[in-house]
Order: sequence, then C-alpha cells, then structure tokens
Amino acid sequence: MEPTVRVSIAGMAFTLEQDAYQRVDDYLQALRAHFSNKPDADEIIADIESRMSELFQMRSKSYNVVTLSDVQEIISIMGN
Repeated sequence: MEPTVRVSIAGMAFTLEQDAYQRVDDYLQALRAHFSNKPDADEIIADIESRMSELFQMRSKSYNVVTLSDVQEIISIMGN
C-alpha cells in the first residue's frame, strides 16, 4: 500500500502517491529556481501548474490516484 498526499495544483484537488508528490514538488522547485530572475516568473509557474493540472485531470478520469509513472510521463511531455 502506497501512502498518498492530497494537493491542489492550479486550484484543482488531486491525490498523488507520496513519491509522485515529491517528484512534482522537486520539478516545480527546480522551475521556480530557473525562472527566479525573470520578472514574470510567477505567471510562468502558474501557467506550468495549470497545464500540469489539465494533464492530471485527463488521466484521473479513469482512476483516482496519480502515480509516479504518471508524473514522470507528464514531466516528459512538458519538458525540463
């Protein structure tokens, strides 16, 4: 049994496996660091979170928990 975490991404609630949550958090932290010197960094991160939320919603129609493999696939779609 995998522990889960309930999170809000771009205003939408999702249940992620704990390791999936950690990967999403690491990904977003890396993006925040990358864009930290840009004047529109907050808007860029919000747009990325919004797109991530859309992709999670498309996947969550068939099941309830986002897995690490789901997160890795979404990150590969979105890029580093």
